[in-house]
Amino acid sequence: MTNLRTFIIFEEKKPITQPSLHTNTLIDAFKCQPTFTVKDVIAFYKQFESEIKRSTIDWRIHQLKELEVIYKIARGSYSLKKQKYFTPYTEEITVLYQEIIHAFPYVDICLWHTKWLNGFMQHQIGRFFTIIEVDKEATEAVFYFLKEKQRSVFLNPSVDLLDKYAINDKETIIIKPLISQAPTLSINDVTTAPLEKILVDLLCDDIFGSFQGQELKNIYQNAFEKYSLNKPQMLRYAGRRHRTKEVKQQLQHL
Repeated sequence: MTNLRTFIIFEEKKPITQPSLHTNTLIDAFKCQPTFTVKDVIAFYKQFESEIKRSTIDWRIHQLKELEVIYKIARGSYSLKKQKYFTPYTEEITVLYQEIIHAFPYVDICLWHTKWLNGFMQHQIGRFFTIIEVDKEATEAVFYFLKEKQRSVFLNPSVDLLDKYAINDKETIIIKPLISQAPTLSINDVTTAPLEKILVDLLCDDIFGSFQGQELKNIYQNAFEKYSLNKPQMLRYAGRRHRTKEVKQQLQHL
């Protein structure tokens, strides 16, 4: 009985070490690509077996993941690098969030800070925004609540308004309506914006003029190199903001 069990365990592990995985060749083929797709893997294995079945390739992908040769980035998308997930946290955001949620316990709130983008940029900026997104019906109430505390705070401002009244402010709070079904992220009981949402917002809102052009390309490129990001989630949110085409154009350069 012991011999039979040993044989079964050996048979289960044997496929993982098969030469048919072509592990070293696969690594060489994809080492210069930040990500690759199932179609890429299919094309890779068809070099060796032109009639290979899709089920066989799916099993090989499973084996490669088990061996940690490849890592799943999103559905149908993989990388050779084990990427990290963007989990921003700052004490000032936590304090501000708790202050607002205490005053408005039944309002949906999402906070994030443009300072978090410095690590993705080539040129550093010295003017920062704290973005507070809340239910549309609560934007004015939150605005006046923070304004009473003599903070530099603006309600859904235009670029001209910021340039006129906040040009010399290093830290500015901007209150905006929270887009329905916008992706959010909970960290230490604080609701903030995932990097996918931030990248889309940079492209959609005029107030982020400092992050456009080549700098926006730098941010997108570095963000995808450093972290595991969900492209379908970005495109769904871009659709909510009616900017799917523009986001797709940015993603095509990655």
